[in-house]
Amino acid sequence: MKKMITLFSVAGAFLLVFQSCNKLDHRHGAPVTTKETVNATIAANTGYSYALPKIGNGSQSKITVSAHHAFISMIVADNNGGAVYQYTPASDYSGTDAVVITTTGEEQNGGCSHGNSGHHHDNDEDDKTTVTTINLTITSAPAALAKPATNSASGQTY
Repeated sequence: MKKMITLFSVAGAFLLVFQSCNKLDHRHGAPVTTKETVNATIAANTGYSYALPKIGNGSQSKITVSAHHAFISMIVADNNGGAVYQYTPASDYSGTDAVVITTTGEEQNGGCSHGNSGHHHDNDEDDKTTVTTINLTITSAPAALAKPATNSASGQTY
């Protein structure tokens, strides 16, 4: 009887570990898209920068909808391997402008490993995309009166 209980316990634990790994396998490869909106107010003839989200070690950001009233609108690398969007409005422009930036990468998941069984998922990665819309209001007011940027999803001020 004791051997039977031990056998069922071991079999149950094996099934639990195997089932957990299967759940991870079903998520693998399913792309995840997150959208964020940033609203910023800047003064005419001043610059604006926004640190883009970093996804895993190989994320890439690109402008998918260009700003229409920009003198400078570009993505540059920062010192930590991330990307920063930089914007300067056209000379003396006041009004609104917007840019959409898509960042893609692979987010690494904690995988599962089953010893010597040959069943390993330690480097599972899921495709992830973040679409960032930056809405800019350019005022003719001095820079001291410009409002800080606010991320609508998190409420964080930049």
